[in-house]
Amino acid sequence: MEETLSKFVTAIVAIFILFIFPVYIAYEKKDDISYALAVRYTQDFVDKVRSKGYITKDLYADYLGNLERTGNFYDVELEHIYVRYDGNEPDGTNISSTRNEEIFSTKYIENILNQGNTYQMNVNDTFNVTIKNTNVTLATVIYNIVTVNMSKSNVRVYVDYGGKILAEKWYDGNYIYSAKGGIIEIIGAGTGDVNGDGDINEADYDLFYKWFRGESSEGIVEKNADLNCNDKIDYVDVTQLLAFVTNKRPTIGCGETMVESTNN
Repeated sequence: MEETLSKFVTAIVAIFILFIFPVYIAYEKKDDISYALAVRYTQDFVDKVRSKGYITKDLYADYLGNLERTGNFYDVELEHIYVRYDGNEPDGTNISSTRNEEIFSTKYIENILNQGNTYQMNVNDTFNVTIKNTNVTLATVIYNIVTVNMSKSNVRVYVDYGGKILAEKWYDGNYIYSAKGGIIEIIGAGTGDVNGDGDINEADYDLFYKWFRGESSEGIVEKNADLNCNDKIDYVDVTQLLAFVTNKRPTIGCGETMVESTNN
């Protein structure tokens, strides 16, 4: 009897080692990849929000779409801590100033975005995103079967990331207004922000150059590519953008959409 039981146990262990364990490792690796992607997407989203000072419906939708690509479902929690100082000195340096905080969470922020509005924040406010998967991954299923539900949690992907708002920009649906070093920038039509992300940098030039050569038109905002406002887009516009992003040209755009470089 003992010999029969020993053989049975040995067979079970062999099956686990030869079949179940390799499958578990494969799904565990899949969870690791999903986690790495979720971290990257969350950090990219939060850093964009911190550098802009606002959230648009499209920016948030892109983030949620990226999370879906990881193959999991998530509970996403947004937190905006609005900071204000009650006293004579708004910068908080005076001890007579009282710091007060007001916390706005996911439901409040999403409600504003779903109305088609831009959610605005201020410099020194804090923005944080916390996500965790709500589905049970296959690696978790196998682990719970083998260990008889020893795992107390089905969460395999948990990300908590945030920081202070670094800039204040305002988006009215047509232009992005930015306050930097006392200079008010208007980032929009005719300014070189050809990918429409609110910044003018090498990414705009790369996209503009590929589009100009006929390689790709995905993500291009044509109204922002006419840098000299002559109602046509040509090589002059391309060279102006290149000169601006490489700090060889101090300004870019025309008329009311003139933008001054802050790198000089």
